[in-house]
This record gives sequence, structure tokens and C-alpha cells, in this order.
Amino acid sequence: MSLINIELLHFCVRYDLKPPIQAIIIEKNKNMKLLKSILLISIFKSCLANAVESEPCDVSHRWWVNLGMGKGTTFAQGDTLDNFGFAAQLSFNGMITNNLFVTLESTGTGRTDNDHTSNGDVGLLLGYKKRHSNWYWSGAVGISYYKTEIKEREYGRYYYRYSSETEEGVGIPVEAQLFWTPVKHFGVGIIGHGVVSQNPYAVAMIGIQVS
Repeated sequence: MSLINIELLHFCVRYDLKPPIQAIIIEKNKNMKLLKSILLISIFKSCLANAVESEPCDVSHRWWVNLGMGKGTTFAQGDTLDNFGFAAQLSFNGMITNNLFVTLESTGTGRTDNDHTSNGDVGLLLGYKKRHSNWYWSGAVGISYYKTEIKEREYGRYYYRYSSETEEGVGIPVEAQLFWTPVKHFGVGIIGHGVVSQNPYAVAMIGIQVS
């Protein structure tokens, strides 16, 4: 080592300065750490962008409530499709994945005259939902508790009286929805609901949705 370099080292040690070679090595290490940090951040951003693009998540429609009103018919004791009555439904729905959802619903229908057969169920359904920009369709199936009340008028020679019979059990509800959602938290659509049971029934309703 030359005399100049030795004096330079002594000068650096005396005044607590870093020798030029050590300073260059430290600066190089700092640049490498900065480069690694920039590279890791770029990879993370790329992975995050790909995940968001491949699995979109519409937060405003992770849950929704439907209220439907329309007409329904029951097939208990030989009733036919001509036996229409008022029908209504209230359901609470929530997404469990990007496409699968669960529904807790209460649906009922009945005739408006005195001789009527009313039918209703409370059920839990698992469904598949396909969402587009401003509308969606869905289908669901599950299990429910149903109750059927059959009320008839019996005529005598000089009188008439009412008789009623109640049947209940476990049924299989099937439901389809088609909704238009022009704004973020509101939609309108149609709901089709039916229950396969000892006394099956089906309803078609116009629905409103709040999410």
C-alpha cells in the first residue's frame, strides 16, 4: 500500500470517516436493498391486480332483501291451476362465495273466497347467482317446513257449515329470480317459487329488492 493511501486511512480513522472503498461498498448495498424493495412491491401489485381482475367482488350486493307479491296456486286435494290466490314472500339473502348464496324465505299463498286452500312454507335454500352489470339471474333449492290449510263449505238441507283440515311436513323448495338493479342498492324483478311436497304449490311474483 502506498504512503498516500496509508495517510488517507489514518486521516479517515482520526476523524471518524469511512474509507472510500468501504463507503462505495455500503452505497452499493443500499442500492441493492432499494432495488429488491422496488421489485417486491411491483410483484405484489401485479398479483393483487390479477386477483381482482379474475374474481370481481361487488360489495354492494353481498346481501339483499326481497319482497314479492303476486299470484299462486296449490294442488292440494285436486286443486288445479285455475285456483289462483294472492301470494307473498319475504326473503333474506347473503353471498357465501362470488357465485353461491343462501336464502332464508317465508312464502305463502291462498284463495280469496271462503272456500279456500292456503299454503305456506319457511325454508333455507342454497343458490347460484350469475351477476352482470345491471341485472342478475339465480336459481336455488333447499329444504322447508310447509303447512297447508284446507277449508271447505259443507251444505245440508237447511244449513251449511265450514270444515277445515291442516296438513304439515317437510318439503323441497325451488326458486328462480331475475332482477334488474339500475341503481346501487335497489332493484325490481320477478320471482318464481314452488314447493315439492304432499300438497305442492307454486307462485309467481313481482319483487322489489334492497341491498
